[in-house]
Amino acid sequence: MDKINLPNNYHNFSDKRSILGLPNAMNVGSNLFILLPAIYLLQKQKKMTLLSSHIIYLFLASSYYHINPTNKSIVPDMVGVVTLNIVVLSYFIDPYIFIMLYVLGIFSVFYWYKTNDLRLYIAILLGCPLYIFYKLYDNKQIRPQLYTIIFIGVLLRVLEHNDSYIYKLSNQTISGHTLKHILAYVQLMNIIQLLENTNNLKRPPQTYTIYGEVAKNKKRGLMNRKKPLQENQGMLFQMNYGLNSMWMKDTYIPLDIIFLDESMNIVGFIENAQPLSEKSLQIQEKSAYIIEVSSGTILREDLRMGDTITFIDSKLD
Repeated sequence: MDKINLPNNYHNFSDKRSILGLPNAMNVGSNLFILLPAIYLLQKQKKMTLLSSHIIYLFLASSYYHINPTNKSIVPDMVGVVTLNIVVLSYFIDPYIFIMLYVLGIFSVFYWYKTNDLRLYIAILLGCPLYIFYKLYDNKQIRPQLYTIIFIGVLLRVLEHNDSYIYKLSNQTISGHTLKHILAYVQLMNIIQLLENTNNLKRPPQTYTIYGEVAKNKKRGLMNRKKPLQENQGMLFQMNYGLNSMWMKDTYIPLDIIFLDESMNIVGFIENAQPLSEKSLQIQEKSAYIIEVSSGTILREDLRMGDTITFIDSKLD
């Protein structure tokens, strides 16, 4: 395979508008979108982590590059991109392999800088998401997120390499590089959500207690109830183990629906099920129990797959 070069016109941005003396202002300023996921992580985790620090570094390196785009100034940006991908991969691989890949990723950038050959760099960028895809593909609950992340990753490259065409198409309003930075925010938030859903952001599984009634009639459940459930109240449905579904027919309050295995561990959930809908609500994992709780419980309590529910039988208000 012949070596892959960086296109000669790569640094020649189509949108060169300056604002308050800042060159390439839209390309530079749009990097703020990359910073937002790091702010989210800092607020949620209350500390600087390897993931949030690498996102911040990428924001700084990309901003620096877009002020004065050259082969030299893009080196920190490329280091930021490849190491961030490897940091995400680190949640799924052995720590020693992570260290070796991290060093190899940095080496791939300097190898390109000396030889103008992107093959090693591209191989790492492709390999990281593909390995995660392979690792998580069997989890049907996660699979749609994997498809979304792969799709956005391809779209980012399309925007990047069609910078001028997009700028012309938008009547010189926004360029491909600017759109890429905005979409990078979406991609990073999808990745963070994936790590949260697979419980890989280093939060140990937690136990959440729900007080409520066991449904005497599975077909009726909370039908016709108009009084909202309290924060820690719910109704438990004992199901035959398998692929189970619910609906909201004649149910007047919005609900979160939690699917549990035989050990009362969460295997999936549906958030904010809308009142009176007759749509079948189902996940792709087998369950033995289902609990209906007030809408917003999953988000408020940060419930994740693998968490355990303790159900205490008591009369609903």
